[in-house]
Amino acid sequence: MPSPVLDRLLTDNERFALSHRGTVNHLPMALVALAHMGADDARLKAYFDWWEVNVALPREGPETPLAFAGWRGALGLGAAFHPMATAIKDEIGAKGVDAVVGEMAPALLAGPGTLAFHALIRLAYGLDAGHEGEVAAALASWVATFRDLDLRTAERPAAASPQAGLDAVSAAVGGRGPMPGSITGAMATVSADPAFRAALAGAPTVDGALLPLLAEASLRLYWQVPNFTVIHMITATHAARVLFERLPGLATPAAAQALWGAWLAAYATVGAPPFEGREPAGSARDWPDIFAAAVASDDDHVIKLTFSCGREAQAYRDDLAYRVVATRLVGLG
Repeated sequence: MPSPVLDRLLTDNERFALSHRGTVNHLPMALVALAHMGADDARLKAYFDWWEVNVALPREGPETPLAFAGWRGALGLGAAFHPMATAIKDEIGAKGVDAVVGEMAPALLAGPGTLAFHALIRLAYGLDAGHEGEVAAALASWVATFRDLDLRTAERPAAASPQAGLDAVSAAVGGRGPMPGSITGAMATVSADPAFRAALAGAPTVDGALLPLLAEASLRLYWQVPNFTVIHMITATHAARVLFERLPGLATPAAAQALWGAWLAAYATVGAPPFEGREPAGSARDWPDIFAAAVASDDDHVIKLTFSCGREAQAYRDDLAYRVVATRLVGLG
């Protein structure tokens, strides 16, 4: 997958703002996913150009230099994104990627849902691409937009399963319909709802078994409710796996509880429909056909979710279920 063109385009992305027209900047994540799914250099460049014309906003505004040592003081300060990205990139140059991620991520993982999970997802993609600037940008986006939902699920008895946790939330706040507005705003709103908070259970496990459980439940929920937010539940779980496999020391009980709480909050924002738990079943094309269709798409969420489906299928040896979902997603079945 290493490509000088991909590397250059990820670097060129630094001239764009973190927020784009109606969305956060998905461009670098889409480029990494496209490259992994077989996009050639011409397709990567064409997608970059399309994004720049149709979606991107230019980097602008005053940028006061920031010292890396002060990154904790910049949590939640939107204007800190670009200067903090520069400071983190310099720190990575001095210490290495794993050292800097290992220093910052324990605190940031208290807010895995930050920026609708995109900070976590972007970090995983940056690590996957081996691009120091992307890793720095992802960490800076996490700092600048940091939000801890403060759900304190560790203080609650553990759910027997993801299904049990979802069922409790559904009984408490289900039937209200998907919440309007941004995913980030909706997650903050539902997290402040006393009924939602009262329904929360602790994570069913805080060891390495949690991510496979969340991955399976997320996929089945998406098959039941092909909702935009549920896409992020799948891609965020994939991203967490990438991060924790790269740096196992980050997979702490606290990180597991925070991810579990944010995952449940995302579910609540889509109306918390009763979870059916049905395994995806239907037509399924082979991955080369699926990836080719995704590579031809300009829809960043189709691109990212197809990539996640392919990677999660490989990780969990659940090839058919993921191919069924991805086949429908790309319009082949």
